[in-house]
Amino acid sequence: MKFGFIAAKAQKSFTALSLKASERGHVVEHIPLPDMPLSHAGLTAFAKECAERYDALHYYAGTADPVGVMFGEICIDLKIPVLNNRSKLPHLTHDKMYQTLNFSRAGLPVPKTEFTREPNWDSLKSKLGEPIIAKRFRGTQGAHVHKIQSQGDLDECVDTPALYLFQEYLPHKNDVRVLVLEGKAVCGYRRVPKADDFRANLALGGYAEAIPDEEERKIVFDLAEAAIATLPHDLAGVDLIKSEQDGQYRLIELNVNPSWYGLDSVVDNSFEDALLDVYEKLANESRS
Repeated sequence: MKFGFIAAKAQKSFTALSLKASERGHVVEHIPLPDMPLSHAGLTAFAKECAERYDALHYYAGTADPVGVMFGEICIDLKIPVLNNRSKLPHLTHDKMYQTLNFSRAGLPVPKTEFTREPNWDSLKSKLGEPIIAKRFRGTQGAHVHKIQSQGDLDECVDTPALYLFQEYLPHKNDVRVLVLEGKAVCGYRRVPKADDFRANLALGGYAEAIPDEEERKIVFDLAEAAIATLPHDLAGVDLIKSEQDGQYRLIELNVNPSWYGLDSVVDNSFEDALLDVYEKLANESRS
């Protein structure tokens, strides 16, 4: 079979997936989003071209962009199988405030969180303790996430307060990322920050390590699946932190475009194989 991976650029995760696909007798090709007329006809032509070349598609570009949403709607109309169909996502799935509100509504554990258009250090400190975390609603790979310890930090880091949420800082050694595919937790791993950073993003120099304890894996897998149940998504990375103060996990956020490169040494199964299984299922369902 032949599968198309629609993304702005071919990432390391795609390269690993392509190699695994070739071992199974499949081909996975990167499809860059082309320049095209911004019209229904233009997107329809692109969708039809993809459908003619591939048995199933994986939309990895963007999070909730209008092009992705409309492309997904066209694929539904034309019965084109696509993983991560953006038109099926609840609106604002990518928004960290919306995620926190949905987790809270479902009774899932989250850090204490505040929103204010006029952030004041003394007021936030009295509610959240110190230090606090300031985080933009939208951001990837740790960008626009700051540890705040004074009014000066607030003034320097929070450029547009209405675009930020403020959370209690949870002392921790690492965070945990769980990859959830079609509602089922497939694998999880710890992300350990480098010595001079509190953020554990691998893109910022953190590193991955295994979760050896089976009971811990069950706890984070169950929480990740519960989080996805509140915001259904075909493929997502759910991030959690275990507080050193009370030993309990909190849901931090949901990443709708997670990477899975370089995990073979820290997880006990191949995520690429699980993803290819889904591609095959989509293609076979479309044929039938």
